[in-house]
Amino acid sequence: MTVTTELWARGAAITRSLVPRPRAEHGRSPSVVGGVPPAAIVRCRSVEQVVTGLGIARRSGLRVRVGCAGHGDGGVASRGAGPLVIDLCAVGEVAVDARARTARVGAAASFAAVDAATAAHGLGEPRLVGAEIVTADGLVRRVGPESDPDLFAALLGGGTGLGTVTRVDLALRPRRVGRRPHPGLDVLTAVADRRALTGRERERREIVRRAYDPEGLFAPV
Repeated sequence: MTVTTELWARGAAITRSLVPRPRAEHGRSPSVVGGVPPAAIVRCRSVEQVVTGLGIARRSGLRVRVGCAGHGDGGVASRGAGPLVIDLCAVGEVAVDARARTARVGAAASFAAVDAATAAHGLGEPRLVGAEIVTADGLVRRVGPESDPDLFAALLGGGTGLGTVTRVDLALRPRRVGRRPHPGLDVLTAVADRRALTGRERERREIVRRAYDPEGLFAPV
């Protein structure tokens, strides 16, 4: 069974939002790495669909590229074929709990959307306190300072190749006038800690990446 055929079969059983067949955009096939079109595109609306897509990629020997979210991979090399693209563009909801001063945000949400939603409650200055991520082994992990702290620290530092982030949890503070990240950024990139890393920190992050993705499913170019 080809990747496309298997995705169509599974998509029919799960949801029609799984769209596996690469299709032309404005008359051209989607280009991912070096002009190579993807083997398949999985348009996900739920974490379960992400798990399904990653499972098919593993069984088919394909690497994965994540689209419409701040995973920062910049494209993924393929193993002799185009990668499987996990398209998260539909996962961009923003839910604000004004009383708790928190927000739960889909990974594809732009910072502009988060800024607008939190400003409506007089809140801002989002800080990453947790995330939902599907790692290469297909496990859904909810990470934070007390749960998978090494993986959370790598995400907080803008780490790449760690998995597919589907949701981020933000702590908020009363809004004040001040410098904010560029509104064009996705939320995961905007709230990441962008300070320069020491050599030891970079080494530690690479150890974490290899621990959670030993086969290089998300390996960057």
